[in-house]
Amino acid sequence: MKKATLSVLAVMIIMSITAQTPRSFKYQAVVRDASGEVIPNQNIGMRITILQDSMAGGSVYCETHTAVTNAYGLVDVEIGTGAVVSGSFTDILWGFRSHYMKTEVDGTGGTNYVYMGTAQLLSVPYANHAVTSEQMPVMTTAGRDSLQSPQAGSQIYNSTTNCINYFNGVNWYENCGSCTPMPTQAWAGPDQYFSDTNTSAILGANTPQYGVGTWSVISGTGGIFTDIHDPNTVFTGQPCTVYNLLWTISNSCGSDSSDVWIEFDATPTTADAGPDQQYYDNTVTVTLNANTPVVGNGAWSIINGQGGSFVDIHDPNTSFTGMACETYTLRWTISTLCHDSSDDMEIVFFNTPTQADAGPDQWYISGVYTTLEGNAP
Repeated sequence: MKKATLSVLAVMIIMSITAQTPRSFKYQAVVRDASGEVIPNQNIGMRITILQDSMAGGSVYCETHTAVTNAYGLVDVEIGTGAVVSGSFTDILWGFRSHYMKTEVDGTGGTNYVYMGTAQLLSVPYANHAVTSEQMPVMTTAGRDSLQSPQAGSQIYNSTTNCINYFNGVNWYENCGSCTPMPTQAWAGPDQYFSDTNTSAILGANTPQYGVGTWSVISGTGGIFTDIHDPNTVFTGQPCTVYNLLWTISNSCGSDSSDVWIEFDATPTTADAGPDQQYYDNTVTVTLNANTPVVGNGAWSIINGQGGSFVDIHDPNTSFTGMACETYTLRWTISTLCHDSSDDMEIVFFNTPTQADAGPDQWYISGVYTTLEGNAP
């Protein structure tokens, strides 16, 4: 078996990238024998070690591969996907330290590795941009400060302050820009007042261009939304209750809120008990003449007077029966759950007797009796 040598053609970081570090990079090399001839279609074993800071630096990661050269002696492996010997590929601080790759090969496909050389890993521009810009490492302030000798120009996203940090070779600097897009400014719509028995309202908030809107109840008991994310949802509450509702538009940059007042007041129709009534005959039963409620329920009651009664206390035109020679004060009250409206009227049953007329005077010279001529009542 001819002794294998290794000639490195290219090293580049090109494969999948995570939010912080490259997950792998492709390594291509041509395997040659001692005389310089390529070794085609041959099983080989490889051990790759990533060194930090210098060619003699400490190992931060090591893995092995078994590969097959093609017809031209070319071997193609993906570093980061081999059998791990030590370290963690994703923990390598690519954007902050210089790194070198040490290569060892067994030309028979086994594990009797022969040292073939060490070369610095120089990323192509795309990969360098991906590591330092698009996929910036995320660190706390403590993690950033624990870095040893970071390279000038190194950048991180500081999860403690939510800002970009960069190193100028001496100190770390922080840049906290504005987040975009900010959520749409919230408007909860106009206040609404209901004086009838309605307990539902269609809300009128604005539709977000950026972010998601959400309704919530700040104050008021028992209210519910049909859809908390619909700016024009139906809100149902309870009568006699004032609600303060909040419309909040949120996205990853923040939130903005606006509130609206909804009142379900249920104001009753103004009560009118009708005209007072007076009777000078034998009348003791009358028909009342109160107004019919539009909002609320009406009811008669006796405020003053003895022995009176209603046929139907809820009928504005019910019959009322009292007692002769009695004066009554009757009250017509229209009520909702929220308010009452009342009005009084008076009924007098005088039962005045017919005016008496005893007839003409009479004078007799003789006789012992006469017929009187008083009027019939």
